[in-house]
Amino acid sequence: MPLQIRNDDASFEVLFHNNPNPMWIVEVDTLRFKEVNEAAIKHYGYSRNEFLNNIILSDIRPPYERPEMLTLIKRIKHNQTIKHDLTHVKKDGTNIFVHITSYTVDYYGSFCRMVIIHDITEQKLKDIKLTEAVNKIKETLESITDGFITLDNKLRVTYWNKEAARILSISQDTVLHKTLWEL
Repeated sequence: MPLQIRNDDASFEVLFHNNPNPMWIVEVDTLRFKEVNEAAIKHYGYSRNEFLNNIILSDIRPPYERPEMLTLIKRIKHNQTIKHDLTHVKKDGTNIFVHITSYTVDYYGSFCRMVIIHDITEQKLKDIKLTEAVNKIKETLESITDGFITLDNKLRVTYWNKEAARILSISQDTVLHKTLWEL
């Protein structure tokens, strides 16, 4: 049974409107915002009026992700909690990476989803930079003409470049995570 939200629900007012995380309630059939908290207004740059009267949920998604969003919404079971990483678009056009948690709610008789949004843009950008750096290091190590091997503090092989494999005639798959004396 979905959470029911009514006029006299003071706890909802406190937990929703005073929540420091952006939150909204969206009607499933129309994708219209039925309610939005102050944190969402500040974070996304839309006024309360714009959220409730001028835009729908698909407007805050990049065009290339809209079909996936519609498919996800169609697959949602009534009491299913959804946790998903998505890309949202702020009013100024800035893309942000978010992690959403979505719950089914009965909002004044309408079938809706209440969504809590966590902006993970900073962490996602750090992860991308780290992956790029690791890939650059691997590319460099694979391009050198010397055999190159790295070991951890227990003398297990953690890296074995293709030149080491060629010189020693032992494939990388064979040696990774083995100690030197197991070779």
